[in-house]
Amino acid sequence: MMKYNDLQVDGLRYVLQNHAAGYKSLEIDFFIVGAVARNLWYVDNGKKVKGREDIDFGVYVTDQQEYDRFKTFLKKNYLYTVCSESIWGLILQTVSE
Repeated sequence: MMKYNDLQVDGLRYVLQNHAAGYKSLEIDFFIVGAVARNLWYVDNGKKVKGREDIDFGVYVTDQQEYDRFKTFLKKNYLYTVCSESIWGLILQTVSE
């Protein structure tokens, strides 16, 4: 079984936990893309992990209101803020595990 620490990326545990809680609470399907998805594959296949400090999620929502509810969940429960560079993105500046 794969363990979080196998990813060798500090700080993402909190983000993953936040997102998982929101997806579960709102019954939203999601997937992970980008470097973290690659690293999950590497760990699962016994390859060396390459470090990254960010995570990209693909979120399946049926309409804008559902996505807005998810963003509100993260802002209310975990102090995320709107990313000034993207109307779609949220950011969490400080993470302490």
